Amino acid sequence: MSKSLPFTLTNNEFLITELKRSKVPYVLIWSFGLIIFSFFFYNFIQLYSANKNAWFLSFSGISIEDGMALAPVFIFLCALTALFALVASHIYSANRMFVTNEHIVRIVQHGLVATDRKVITHLNIEDVKVSQNILGRILGYGRVTLSTEGQNATYQINYIKDCFQYETLITDTRDSYQQSVIDDGGRAIPFAEKR
Repeated sequence: MSKSLPFTLTNNEFLITELKRSKVPYVLIWSFGLIIFSFFFYNFIQLYSANKNAWFLSFSGISIEDGMALAPVFIFLCALTALFALVASHIYSANRMFVTNEHIVRIVQHGLVATDRKVITHLNIEDVKVSQNILGRILGYGRVTLSTEGQNATYQINYIKDCFQYETLITDTRDSYQQSVIDDGGRAIPFAEKR
């Protein structure tokens, strides 16, 4: 991958893949944003042009002059809608999951600046599950959920394309890593010895 990783690899660690996410949420975000933007922009044009038949004037009962004075508010709402769509798209794209030969790295974006990163060793991954709803089955995406030992924590990421292939890849990588760090007696080999 040419893009720099949002985490540091250890000495013998290498990236296997980043889970690819569906474009469906982008379509939903921008379609919803476009509908709202169009509604606000239509009202701006109607009020700014002093159209006495403007829907907003008849709905609110205000005068044409007050409607013209109110027109800039609708431009502000247009800008706010576009900004919301950009922020929502950024947050969606910043939620990522990576598979390396030693770890799963899950990055969750909360708002514009708050980020939560969790590094899970393959030794702790107990179960890998994939689930799809009807829409996900039709459009080819699903949810990947990892369960870990100990605290019984689960980590998931939604809208994953080819989710069943990733389930196989993560399971195979986990099994391979676990076999590589466990000796014949079933004891985990310390990293210092393994490296």
